[in-house]
Amino acid sequence: MNPLCLAAAFALGAWAPVGASTPASRADLLRQQAEEAYRGGDHLRALSFLEQAYAADPQPAILANRGLVLERLGDTRRAVADFEAYLATNPPPEKRATAETAVRRLRPDVLIGADRPGISLFLDDQPTPVGVTPLRLALNAGAHLIRFEGQGVLPGQMAFVVEPGREQAVQLQVVPQTTPTADAGDTDPSEARARTWSYVSLGTGVVTAIAGGAFTLMMQGRKDDRDAATSRSAWKSADASAERYQTAAGAAFGVSAAAVATGLYFWFSGD
Repeated sequence: MNPLCLAAAFALGAWAPVGASTPASRADLLRQQAEEAYRGGDHLRALSFLEQAYAADPQPAILANRGLVLERLGDTRRAVADFEAYLATNPPPEKRATAETAVRRLRPDVLIGADRPGISLFLDDQPTPVGVTPLRLALNAGAHLIRFEGQGVLPGQMAFVVEPGREQAVQLQVVPQTTPTADAGDTDPSEARARTWSYVSLGTGVVTAIAGGAFTLMMQGRKDDRDAATSRSAWKSADASAERYQTAAGAAFGVSAAAVATGLYFWFSGD
């Protein structure tokens, strides 16, 4: 029995026949049901069957198959975790190469730069910096938020979306910090910082909301292409693209909502 495959690209091998009363036999049946659900386009149901199969008999191949389904569902973080867990089981060389390719596809390199070096970078909700500019990171595909600060520059943040299978560069827009003049003697520094963060956050919210709208339009376009497809391969290609754009749109809107909430918090806290 062949395991679940994504476009027949990930042949992970089959289990040997076992008795009907063993956990492995139940896992084998659940994998068959997962494969049928996957071929029918019901990825959530396929995921449920694979999770039950792994609970019944934690075979390494189930991890890789589950990673493939999670990728189709747009859950990049969990997909990468499953592929890495599969690699930790020391699979055969050809299967290892396929899993490593999947990880590189889902977590491509991103070069983060600015017009000056040494800017401290904070990724997403991490409280400690991940490094300073210029910095190359392997990031999971999807939406991310970079916060930055440094000597002589205003703190800021930038939202961006990492596309799977493609290395990219992100250039931060750094604004030099001006020296306060005597006319601003009564200005509270903490209030000024709060107002600056408010502007940056609200601006980020607007930009990512626009990006979310663009991804939504692209998703709808690919759905139209899918509905008009005249072959199964064209339908599957359009459907996969539509799912990726839908995931990117959801992530962008999520970042937008968080940025707007942060901006409003800083706005009112600075009063």
